[in-house]
Amino acid sequence: MNKKDIRGYLMRNATGPVSDRIMNYVTEHVFSVAYMNMDKLAYATESTTDEVNEFFRTLGFETFFDFKAALRESSYFEKEGGDFQRTDIKSIAEQMMRCEMQNLTEFFGELDYDMLDRLAQDVLAASEVVFIGMRVGVPYAFYAVNMLNRIGIRATRFDVRDSNYIDYIKTLDRSALVISFGFPRYHKATVISTSVMKKRGFHIVSITDSARSPVALLSDYSFVVPVHSYDFADSFTAGMLLIDLLTFRLALLDYEGTRQSINDYVQISNDVDLFI
Repeated sequence: MNKKDIRGYLMRNATGPVSDRIMNYVTEHVFSVAYMNMDKLAYATESTTDEVNEFFRTLGFETFFDFKAALRESSYFEKEGGDFQRTDIKSIAEQMMRCEMQNLTEFFGELDYDMLDRLAQDVLAASEVVFIGMRVGVPYAFYAVNMLNRIGIRATRFDVRDSNYIDYIKTLDRSALVISFGFPRYHKATVISTSVMKKRGFHIVSITDSARSPVALLSDYSFVVPVHSYDFADSFTAGMLLIDLLTFRLALLDYEGTRQSINDYVQISNDVDLFI
């Protein structure tokens, strides 16, 4: 498909005219848009999220996810691949830098410090913290477990693919706090695991890209972090910063306990000759 063909493909069920600005961007960046979140598309097209909503609904799609699925099913998507084929590595690096600068600006401009303090208090009140994260959520979950364990907070990562996960859920104390990482494309295992925990009465917090994401809708409260990225790459900058800030907030609330935990870590590392 050429640009005209992809436009015709998307307009086949349209109920009226749509924004040329958004349509032109979509036809130029089919591969990238198929993996974008709505906020990123709005930013890239200098539109509001309401305008993006109106765009895909006028095209006949009930949700933004349906719209992106249609893009991925098109023959143009299969044949052309990513935008990176038509640029050079320096240009890619510059675009990545702009994405990350935008992530940092939005993250610190919109961070709710009161909610961060609430999360720290919930972590301290919990018997343990259980992190759920698949696909993009895996690095977040592993890093969060490592950071909290380092300062003496009992934390584990829950994997629904583990054959023993049902036994694990049964034995988990109901005072545990569940933190779920959910980012596009939302992994079914993450949503299912979070839903199971919610049904069993666990307190759930999500770290995600949208207040309307599947895990956010299952949570008691959510942190929405920007994840603008180049083409099919994922950005972890804002999410990792949130984990770091949570860790330091916890450390400030229990400074002596944190010092002791870190000293114990160093001592045990020396005892087992862990590092070169």
